[in-house]
Amino acid sequence: ARMDSNVSWYRPWAYSKVQRLNRNRILDYLNSNKVEIPEQDDPIWDVISNPLMLTLFSCCETQYENCSGNHCCNFIGGDRSRSQSAIIWNFLQCQINKAMLVNKQRGAAFPDILAINYAAAYIGWEMESAGVFRISRDHLLELIKKAGRHFESAWRGSDYVSIARQETQSRHAEWSVEDIEDALLIGVGLMFGNEGDAALGDRHDGAENRNVVGFLHQKFRDFYAALYMRDELRPFGQLLVP
Repeated sequence: ARMDSNVSWYRPWAYSKVQRLNRNRILDYLNSNKVEIPEQDDPIWDVISNPLMLTLFSCCETQYENCSGNHCCNFIGGDRSRSQSAIIWNFLQCQINKAMLVNKQRGAAFPDILAINYAAAYIGWEMESAGVFRISRDHLLELIKKAGRHFESAWRGSDYVSIARQETQSRHAEWSVEDIEDALLIGVGLMFGNEGDAALGDRHDGAENRNVVGFLHQKFRDFYAALYMRDELRPFGQLLVP
């Protein structure tokens, strides 16, 4: 949903909302992507009536088998997988696997994992706390640096980081601002940039630098904010419900 706050005399307030998909349209999409159809009473039907969730769910279902044996991927299964947060989490596991397949040979997958699991969590929490959906490119770099300091003090010693470092055969620095920015905006693509002004109605940090960036969707920002708070209690050791 989105509110247009343009208050000019010729354009009154407007409110638009993404419509939920009916079951026939969901079936068409799942069939076109060769995804197994859920049982009629599966609670996932309600979740994937949201177009974003349907896209992420289909991605997870088609890529899951490709992640078999990857110790850096921890999927949520069973009844716990039938929620929006679990679908986003499982989608991110697929992105980790993809990054490792693409970059492992040159020892460059480790920054991608740091971006997906740690930098994005810190950035999402900062943005949600400030109530903004877009930030300037300069602010993004500042937050990546701050996330790096937090990583050193709270996250680097976790079991997950040790496994990821070993599995990726990383030859890169523990925390490179440039590599992680590249992963967020290009490699993994969890965020996107806008060379001009923020989109109409978007809340941003108000910086003079109008080269703004943001998460692909507000749900990713909010998910990462929640993930960060969970990480403060247990930094990527044993998998818990997101």
